[in-house]
Amino acid sequence: MREDLSDARACIDWAETQLPRLNNRIRAWRNNSPYRFIKEQHLEMGQTLFKLADVKPISPLINVEAGLIIHSLRSSLDLLAVALAERNGHRSPTDVYFPIGKSAQDFIDPVNGAIKKIDRLSERHRATIKSLKPYKGGDDLLFALHQLDIVRKHRRLLDVRMDPSIMIVAAEGPNTGLEFPTVWPGLKNDAVVAWTHISAADTQIQITLEIAFEGTGLPIVEGKFVPLILPEFYGKVSSIIKMFDTTE
Repeated sequence: MREDLSDARACIDWAETQLPRLNNRIRAWRNNSPYRFIKEQHLEMGQTLFKLADVKPISPLINVEAGLIIHSLRSSLDLLAVALAERNGHRSPTDVYFPIGKSAQDFIDPVNGAIKKIDRLSERHRATIKSLKPYKGGDDLLFALHQLDIVRKHRRLLDVRMDPSIMIVAAEGPNTGLEFPTVWPGLKNDAVVAWTHISAADTQIQITLEIAFEGTGLPIVEGKFVPLILPEFYGKVSSIIKMFDTTE
């Protein structure tokens, strides 16, 4: 790795070391019984409701650590842009950033476009960055990384995702009239997650919970599990840094 890319690479390396730590923290939260079930019988409905109780929220550290990993990866791209400007003879520039636009037009606009952030780079390097299509509708993963880094400063990025495809039901469950809601509730006390006939034999269910990006407005990451998406960001940024690890 070229010496002038060492700072950018350090940001990526730091993010890489944090990924398993974050995954371990998520696993610890999940394994620490973040909820229990209570059963409520309702004679008037002829049903037994399964409701959540003693819900334990996500540790704030999980949100913070995920945000810091995102920020470190996004920062590595800005450090790359500065290094490339210095290769082109500009010492310690303060107006150079890796450009990521809201659209193709926002990126290439000659007056206020994001591409103006790399005016100090060589024509060859500008062309390479432009070829990456770092804008919404071009490389949506890069755009998502950029947007999440902005959003994380104002609100949390993560929530718990409950999915019927990962619910474990005891063998007798399917024969008891067991049903689930069509729209799954959040992980909160008193949320109804299932119900059976009131006369049904004892039914045991267990939900596997995953921590995912929620409320982002970004289809490429919305509802996706954190341990899967963050490595994708890492791989994307790492591959871009390697593109410029040349003698030119």
